[in-house]
Amino acid sequence: MLHRFLIVFVISFNAWAQDSYIDYPSPYHPTINQRGMVVSQNIDSSKIGIEILNMGGNAIDAAVAVGFSLAVTLPRAGNLGGVGFMLVYLKQRNEIIAVDYLGSSPRNSNIQDLFGVTLPRNYEKADRDIVRYGYKASTIPGTVAGLIEAHTNFGRLPLSSVLKPVIEQARNGIRVSYDLHMALKSEPQLRRDKESRKIFFRNGSAVAENTILKREDLAQTMEKIAAEGKKAFYEGEVAQKIVDAMNNNGGFISLEDLKNYKPRFSEPIRTAYRGHPIFAPRPPSGGAIVVLDALNILENFDLGKYKSNSTVTYHLLGEALRRGHMDRSRHIGDPSFYDVPVEKIISKKRARELAKTINFKSASSYKSMSP
Repeated sequence: MLHRFLIVFVISFNAWAQDSYIDYPSPYHPTINQRGMVVSQNIDSSKIGIEILNMGGNAIDAAVAVGFSLAVTLPRAGNLGGVGFMLVYLKQRNEIIAVDYLGSSPRNSNIQDLFGVTLPRNYEKADRDIVRYGYKASTIPGTVAGLIEAHTNFGRLPLSSVLKPVIEQARNGIRVSYDLHMALKSEPQLRRDKESRKIFFRNGSAVAENTILKREDLAQTMEKIAAEGKKAFYEGEVAQKIVDAMNNNGGFISLEDLKNYKPRFSEPIRTAYRGHPIFAPRPPSGGAIVVLDALNILENFDLGKYKSNSTVTYHLLGEALRRGHMDRSRHIGDPSFYDVPVEKIISKKRARELAKTINFKSASSYKSMSP
């Protein structure tokens, strides 16, 4: 039955992807289907998800296939070196489970070695791009472990069947999309990396739109994962190649880091927006706090009084999100080391207090919203 699972599937990705922004016209019509639906940032990856559903797979099988496929079609949206979160709804148990496969910092990394200055005293002298780009910025990759653990616990088809069409896609090649071309073109740091240049650039330029891009190396890695599970990525040949790349480029990830990595399962956090339940991953997810915080604040305003594209509507949305980001910056951290006051942050009482601070005639000052 395709209705056994409802899944919200989010993959975070390498730091270079965070600046890749392409503006699209938004569809204003709802899309409805009674049997199943697959949505991702690449149509070819979404088609693989549909293929998995048609094979008798459930939503988890399809989501895992799409997650691996995005490493081929649009790695800024999903890749084997990335991290992420997942929400899974088990209909038969009426239960929602959050899967956290965010990356952990390598054991041998520390702030002093990372920035080369004493923090927080010399904060303004720190080059913050160090934690955005390159090998030093890399946390332990969680995507493979997260997807495989989700499949092991909730999937229906064998992993080999789920990954077979993805492996074929990588081996046979994909037609480079506008998205992929623009993402590569707009990120100069990729040109500075030897492996990235070899894969994604031709004569110094990003692979052109509609070029056929084959990824035999990625296909072979996925074949190992299909046969051996997550061990194929976090131990053995693949793990050693990751560590060699780290050692050769100033990174911190070790074989021990990879072998010991484990995704985490937990209950999600929740709120209700005008009576509709909203679920999201727990911290260290920061985006979840922003969204739930903003929705709670917006609930205090009669948005129906204003047109959807009115200045007032955009102003309220912006101010609510700013307050959500303020709470994120002030409070979100690794719950293994910091007790995040989640219930206080997303309480309706706090939302009412924050809503009162919104001025309809002016934007909030930077200082009032700073961490």
